[in-house]
Amino acid sequence: MSLIRSNFFQEIIAHPYNEGRRRLEVISGYSSPSFLFNLLSSFDELQIDLTIGMAKEDSISSWNHIQYQDLVHEFSDRLTVKYYYGEPPVHSKIYYWDGDLANPEIAFIGSGNLTRNGFSNYNEVFSSVNPDDIRAAMEYADVIDCTDDDVNDIIGFGYSNGGREIDTSAVGRIVQNHPRVDLMLTETHDSRQVHSRSGLNWGHREGRERNQAYIPAPRRVHTSNPGFFPPRRQVFNIITDDGESFACVMAQENSKAIESCYDNSIIGRYFRRRLGLSDGEFITIDHLDSYGRSFVTLYKIDEETYFMDFS
Repeated sequence: MSLIRSNFFQEIIAHPYNEGRRRLEVISGYSSPSFLFNLLSSFDELQIDLTIGMAKEDSISSWNHIQYQDLVHEFSDRLTVKYYYGEPPVHSKIYYWDGDLANPEIAFIGSGNLTRNGFSNYNEVFSSVNPDDIRAAMEYADVIDCTDDDVNDIIGFGYSNGGREIDTSAVGRIVQNHPRVDLMLTETHDSRQVHSRSGLNWGHREGRERNQAYIPAPRRVHTSNPGFFPPRRQVFNIITDDGESFACVMAQENSKAIESCYDNSIIGRYFRRRLGLSDGEFITIDHLDSYGRSFVTLYKIDEETYFMDFS
């Protein structure tokens, strides 16, 4: 047994993967969809079987549940996410790598959850252990897949009315005291023009998919709100006032753009749907005026989760 006090991402994830292992089984009290996305997008052949042990005891938020389902759909052959609903709840953190003849099984236990905080932001400690000794501690019967038809009846999701709907009034009460910024969807704060080849109309350039779009985050917003946004290219979740949820990153020069991760068209399709427009349609100030709003308000719930109000 050897203690690991730093470089958790390298020691627990990167090194075993680079040695040739591909399937990681995880029991974690808590997890985060954005950290899962980061792992799966960073390691092209990584397979993760995750069981979240505190899912029923400390309710998973509705938006995180939606994001887990979307991730399982996106990485259908590489990810499973299960929720433990038995008693007592499981607070363990176990990382078990399947092996083969060249690279035998290895396992780690420790204090860090499968989150960015658990692997980089908090003081944690891990230890390598005999995989044979830990295997039995990973067998739980009372689990349900996050995509199971009965999951909403078994797991109570925070601020959820069931399915993909979110009780926005409850979320609104929670976020009202959190840091917030207003992000204009027009060229400037006083402008009456929507960007013609960037922002919501980013895709209206030659050779681009017409739904491609981003939410502008100009330098003045960064300057007046230091530390509000995550570092460039670090994945975070945006949940919306109408119950949608998507993974995003700060992108482009000076982090001037909020882009959707899977596909740059996701944000563009979302706004066109909210505005009642066709896919790929050019967005004008008349469309925003008709809708009644030319900006979004972004609330920072935590380091990985933001709430966007476009109501």
